[in-house]
Amino acid sequence: MKKRRLLIQIGLLISLIFVIMLYLSENYILSRSQKLFLEAKNEMINKNLDSVEKSIREYSEKEFIDYIVEHADELDFDPYSEEYSDRLVELLSSNSDYKDAISKLKTLQGTDKTLFACVCRRLMVEGMGFSLNDSQCSNLACYVPLDDNHLFCLGSVYNNPFTEVTDEEYEDYYDNGFGIVSEFDWKNVPGLSAAVEKKRGETVFNKFDTEGSDAVYSGFRPMFDKAGNFTCLLYVEYDWSNVYSELISNLRQKVTRDFLIAIIVAVTMILVFVYLVALRPLRKVKKTLDVYMKNKDTDEVENELVGFKCKNEVGALADGVVEFAREIEQFTADNIMLAAEESKVQTELDLASSIQREALIEDFPKHERFEVYATMTPAKAVGGDFYDVFELSDHRICFVIADVSGKGLPAALMMMAAMTSIRNLATTMNAPSEVLVKLNEKLCSRRVMDMFVTVWIGILDLKTGILTTSNAGHEYPAINSNGKYELFKDKHSLVVGGMSGVKYFDHEIQLKKGDRVFVYTDGVPEATNADVKMFGDERMIEALNIEPLAEPEKVLKNVKKVVDDFVGEAEQFDDLTMMCIKYNG
Repeated sequence: MKKRRLLIQIGLLISLIFVIMLYLSENYILSRSQKLFLEAKNEMINKNLDSVEKSIREYSEKEFIDYIVEHADELDFDPYSEEYSDRLVELLSSNSDYKDAISKLKTLQGTDKTLFACVCRRLMVEGMGFSLNDSQCSNLACYVPLDDNHLFCLGSVYNNPFTEVTDEEYEDYYDNGFGIVSEFDWKNVPGLSAAVEKKRGETVFNKFDTEGSDAVYSGFRPMFDKAGNFTCLLYVEYDWSNVYSELISNLRQKVTRDFLIAIIVAVTMILVFVYLVALRPLRKVKKTLDVYMKNKDTDEVENELVGFKCKNEVGALADGVVEFAREIEQFTADNIMLAAEESKVQTELDLASSIQREALIEDFPKHERFEVYATMTPAKAVGGDFYDVFELSDHRICFVIADVSGKGLPAALMMMAAMTSIRNLATTMNAPSEVLVKLNEKLCSRRVMDMFVTVWIGILDLKTGILTTSNAGHEYPAINSNGKYELFKDKHSLVVGGMSGVKYFDHEIQLKKGDRVFVYTDGVPEATNADVKMFGDERMIEALNIEPLAEPEKVLKNVKKVVDDFVGEAEQFDDLTMMCIKYNG
């Protein structure tokens, strides 16, 4: 169905293009036809005017024209009456034809000369009538220019295009019937004045509108005597609108019909061509893709499409499909390997997480002189945070919180090694600094990977309330000894496992009854929200002081809630480990 819609779209597009071509071609053809039509008409009119001019010159070289114009006021008789007809027969009896008689026009006198002038005019008009019929023109006339604005119509067949006027100076010309004086500025006819001045007996054609006719096509030809004097003006008129409109109508019908046939043939051929070179090959490509989607057989795709015969964009598409299938096959193989690797990594992470959970104590020591509570919220990737609480003697308790660099199983194993070593060393050493010195030497001597540990160790003497601490590159603890928490900025030493020979220092803090100590890893102040802003130490102290005298578990819950509200939907990047110690005295 889609292929058919594509063919229809292509067909409509091609049809639209052909319609535009039809419009442009038709206008060009019509314009060209008009030009050719006018050229043919001009040639025909010129031939007829040649005939009329020849006939005028045959009748004593226009002498009768001059005579009629000069003696128009004397022509007050009917040249076709019986009296003058008899006289005409008598005069002609001595001459073989009119031409011979007319040649003696100069020798005739009085009414005889007038009679022959009228005969000449009648013969000229009859000749013009024959020419009018041959050319199918609407009007043919001969005019004698009297001045710049008036013409004397010596003879006119069918129609006079000029407006008649009743000027007193020429009023007698209307009465005698031998000619009509018309007002016409012949010098303003385009091209005619120049032809007269240059004494060229050529026809000047013009197209103009007249009252009662949409369009008139006319020709003016000036005539000159042997001396080169402008003697008369031949005028021919052709009703352009009717004949031309009929010509154009027939031509438009023929052009439209031919183009419609051409459109049908061309569209059919193009659609067949499109189907053969595009749609049918595309259908094969689609069929191959459908089969591939079912069985994912790259070899079958290659067998069907490699060496595709279409040497065009469809052929390039077929090559692309083959390459695409190969890429998918390779991508699938890579994904299988990646999935195996991810499964292995996930197994390691699960194992590390299990190690981390198992290492952290959940049942904290119960004693009337102190309380302790700790939590560890792991990030997505297993880290190396850990805490520990254990008794060294009946009145000495050791508190540890640490952060191993790195993630995953190596960090978890490092955490276990460090945690075990701290427990073992703390039972044999008196001060936290000594534990860190020995731990540092041990980790540096067995260092396999570039990993280190930040550690805070505190040993609380329950009898005296003295808390002895040592800090190996860890966060400052927060102590509440006067009703609110404040950071205790003890002297830091280098991280454990970073470099051998490092010295660590002890700090003694005298705790009073009700004092509290809050220790944590960097996951608390470095918790980051969606705007990439860190939680920071100030917000942590504010969270601790929401309920500064609360029990250790409540204190950790308050801090965790404030951190969660600050982070929002942002992803947790590090473990969040906290411990709160309360001394009861």
